[in-house]
Amino acid sequence: MTAPPTATRRPPRTSRRGLSVRQLEFLAIGSAIGSGLFVGSSQGLHEAGPALLVAYAVCALPIYLIARCLGELALAYPGQGNFVDHVRWQLGRRAGFVSGWSFWLALVLIGMAELTAASLLARLWLPQVPQWIVVALMLAMLLAFNTAPASLFGTAEIWMSSVKIAAIAVFVLLGLLAVAAPRTLGLEQAHLSNLWRPGGLFPTGWRGFRSVLPVALFSFGGFELISLAAAETADPDRALPRAINGLIVRFVIFYLGATAALLVLLPWTEMVPGTSPFVVVLQRLDVPFAAGLLDLVLITAVLSSCNALIFGAARALAALARAAEAPAMLGGLNRRGAPGAAVLFTVAAISLAVLLNLVIPRQVFGLLMEAVSLISALNWGLIVLAELHFRRQPGGTPRFALPWTPWTNLLALAFIAAVVAVMASDQGFRLVVVLVLAALGVLAALSGPLRLQRATLHEAPRPRR
Repeated sequence: MTAPPTATRRPPRTSRRGLSVRQLEFLAIGSAIGSGLFVGSSQGLHEAGPALLVAYAVCALPIYLIARCLGELALAYPGQGNFVDHVRWQLGRRAGFVSGWSFWLALVLIGMAELTAASLLARLWLPQVPQWIVVALMLAMLLAFNTAPASLFGTAEIWMSSVKIAAIAVFVLLGLLAVAAPRTLGLEQAHLSNLWRPGGLFPTGWRGFRSVLPVALFSFGGFELISLAAAETADPDRALPRAINGLIVRFVIFYLGATAALLVLLPWTEMVPGTSPFVVVLQRLDVPFAAGLLDLVLITAVLSSCNALIFGAARALAALARAAEAPAMLGGLNRRGAPGAAVLFTVAAISLAVLLNLVIPRQVFGLLMEAVSLISALNWGLIVLAELHFRRQPGGTPRFALPWTPWTNLLALAFIAAVVAVMASDQGFRLVVVLVLAALGVLAALSGPLRLQRATLHEAPRPRR
């Protein structure tokens, strides 16, 4: 097994542990809530109705198990790498290469979707400004956050995540109010029975439920960056378990709670794909300035998600560079302890979203969603296998151990295989597979000359039990 390069004559800068426990928890929220909930949920509700709630619930437990695999590996090697390194140490360099680049690519694709959504939402306030200028301004702001010290980044993420949490809380309260006093809101169609009618819990049958599984998977994509951020946390032994254990609670509150509130306030048959159901509800309430206020909330929400995604993608890219699987310049840290070059490269890749929206504006979001779901499923499988290989090694029970292994590993792997099989039944799946394989092939070709660097590698460090 291999590990990061040994130190050279001049020790490289290391990441400064400037994230607090609270900042890491908000980073987990920022990565989990974005355009998938605030905008993309309209597509899922339109296709499957209340079955989207079941899809979220079905996906939540396996995702939590995969997150526990991440937490176990991260605390076994505190401050000695991220989950890409763990995959490499446990499964070999090829697996580490695939894991690192696929994770980076998935985050870039999610960032494209988030940034595109934010720039379109900004048209309400800046109708005369060209879209590319809005994108450039947003990228410049996110670039400043991600090249700053980790503590400043964490503070910015707290404020932006707090806005989206407040928005979701308002809608959950509106849903409860609609159940307790329907006439108070003035929404004639608001009723608790909207959760199962018309058509029951699965109004469009198995086909509708099957179609929204990738939607739910896309919504949860990117949670792996919790493991990356743990390396920059002052107290990972306390922060990481709290952040991971809180994932399942956040999934229930934010996805199940907000989606259930939307269904109570507005029947699923009224959902229009491509629009925000949250905006539609406020427009029906006829609240003054509601559309403009919520538009600002949505912009902040998706920028928060994109901010967290850039954070994770840059650190994954820097880890690849330190392992001689990406250009060496991308592994360097600036004076503030941030991977400045990796952030610039990631931001440049995400900026291609403008070109995609010019060429295929109607298909871009769907293709991005399926591509992210496929890449994420591949990477999650490698993480589960890495934890399973690690657990088979002698040395006792690790800290924050995944319970009931290997049965929980097999459950997570079975879930990943089932979702990929469901996606394979879609007509556009073959195109997505070809595009993903082509992207990974290009990255592999670009990284091929790096073998000439011949970085000196040592054995994997001894895990802490």
